[in-house]
Amino acid sequence: MWPQSHRSVPLALFTVASFCGPVLAPIIGGFLTQYASWRWGFWLVVIISSIVYAFIVLVLPETYAPRLVELKTAKTSSDALVSHGPLKDRFIQNLVRPWIMLFTEPILFPLSLYMAFLYGVLFLDFSAYPVVFQLARGWSVSISGLSFLGIGIGMAFAAILSPQVNRLHSHFVRKLGPLPEARLPHLIGIAWLLPVGLFWFGWTALPPTHWVVSIIGGVPFGFGLVMVFLGINSYLTDCYDRFSASALAANTMLRSLFGAGFALFANDMYQKLGTPWATSLLGFFAVAMTVLPFIFFKYGSRLRAVSRFHIMTRQMRA
Repeated sequence: MWPQSHRSVPLALFTVASFCGPVLAPIIGGFLTQYASWRWGFWLVVIISSIVYAFIVLVLPETYAPRLVELKTAKTSSDALVSHGPLKDRFIQNLVRPWIMLFTEPILFPLSLYMAFLYGVLFLDFSAYPVVFQLARGWSVSISGLSFLGIGIGMAFAAILSPQVNRLHSHFVRKLGPLPEARLPHLIGIAWLLPVGLFWFGWTALPPTHWVVSIIGGVPFGFGLVMVFLGINSYLTDCYDRFSASALAANTMLRSLFGAGFALFANDMYQKLGTPWATSLLGFFAVAMTVLPFIFFKYGSRLRAVSRFHIMTRQMRA
C-alpha cells in the first residue's frame, strides 16, 4: 500500500498500536479489577473487539494487489481459476510457509529472535512491575498500573518521530542505494537504549530511590522498543516483498510464544534474584543482542544472496 520511502509512519502506527495495547492494559485493568471485578477485564475486551471486528467486516476494503487482480479476472472469466490454486491449498501454504521461513531464512530467524526477546521482556515487565510497586512500595492495584506510563510515553515519542525515520531512510538510500540495509544504520545506536532502560529500572526500582526515577527508566526502553521493531519490520518487508506477510507472521508467532513464556517465570525470577539482578540479567542479554543491527547492516547483502525467498522475490520482480 505504501512505497518504501513512506513506510515508516504507517509501520510506526502499527507497531505502537501493537505495544500500546499491552502497556495500557495494566493501567485500565488495574482500576477495573479494584473497583469492578476481574471479569470486567474480559468483558471490556469482548465489547471492544466485537465492535472493531464488525467495523472491519463491513467497511475495510481488500487492499492486496494480487487478490484484487484475481477478483477482477474472476469477473471477466466465468471459468477462471484462482491463480494461486484451490483455496484449501492456499490456506495450508499460508499456514506452513511462515514456519518454513522462520527456520530456514538466515535473515529472518536471528532478527525474529531479537524481537521475540524484547517482546518477552515487555510482557515480563507486566509481572515485574507489580512486584516492585505493589510489594516493595505498597501501591494499590489501580495505582501500580500507572507505573507503565514511562514505557508508554517512550513509545508515543517514537511514533511522533516516525516521519524523521522516513527522512533518515531517504538519506541512507541516497548514500547506499535502494538496499534494505538502508533501514538499519540508525538502529545501531538506538538498540543500546534497551539495555540502558533495563539497567536503569533494575537499579532504581526499590526504595529509598524515588519512584519517579524508575518510571522514567521505562522511557528509553519504550522508545527503543518501538524504533527497533519499526526498523526491523521495515527491513523484513523490504527484503521479502511479496513474502513479507509470511515473514512478519513468522516473526509474530515467535515473539508471541516468548511473550507468553516469559510471563510464566517472571515472579520466580524476581523473587529469587531480586529486582536489580533479575532486571540486569535481561539487560545483559539485551547488550549481547545490540550487535545484530550492525551485523545485518554490514553483512545483510551477503545473507540476502543465500536467502531462498529473497531470491524468489527478485525473480518475480524480473
